[in-house]
Amino acid sequence: MKKHDSPIYRTILDLPLIKGASSTRLTEIAGKYKLHFLKFQPGQTIVSAGTPCEELKFVLSGAVRLTSTDPDGMMTVSQTLTAPQVIAPDHLFGRLTQYPATVQAVDTTGIMEISKEEYRRMLSADTVFLFNYLNSVCTTSQRGPRWLTALTSGNPTQRIAYWISSLTQQGSTDIEIRSDKTDLHTIFGISAAVWRTATSHLSAAGIITDLTPRSMCVPSRAPLAALLN
Repeated sequence: MKKHDSPIYRTILDLPLIKGASSTRLTEIAGKYKLHFLKFQPGQTIVSAGTPCEELKFVLSGAVRLTSTDPDGMMTVSQTLTAPQVIAPDHLFGRLTQYPATVQAVDTTGIMEISKEEYRRMLSADTVFLFNYLNSVCTTSQRGPRWLTALTSGNPTQRIAYWISSLTQQGSTDIEIRSDKTDLHTIFGISAAVWRTATSHLSAAGIITDLTPRSMCVPSRAPLAALLN
């Protein structure tokens, strides 16, 4: 079997930010840039929140759990990313270049790392990688009119969808949002009565599960984004 036909090569070619590259190009990259392959056992910490984001971390196999808490300790958000995925790519460059969450392996997990400088060289050398990264960042940062109206004057289900989507990463699943200090409807800026009606609608649709006044679970981010797009 040729090296570029191996399962790991096929997985890498399917990674966000890598898609669109040929297997031949990937072979060239493996020889030209320093790629580090790491294994993590279940429960092992891959990176801690606040650590400088000095490399891209791709999830090649298994799954990781991201957990972040706001500075005031009001709310904690947990989410799962399953391979193939990339961890917090929008924090590699710009003003806030620290990992926003603590990342732990859910099961035996394979990670591929490339340093910021090595990745910058890749972006400069290949427009496929440059456009992939720009599209990823724009997907995160750009908000269309429906997103904006959802925050200010949209219906309550859209407002909830906006907040949860903003707090999580594209492709995330098994999302849990919880607060130990106040009810979630207060944090989301929705009255208790309206909150109950909106979350009942989302629960009936299977978008929200395991709902309490101070916690909620969302099986997948995708349906929430669909409410806004």
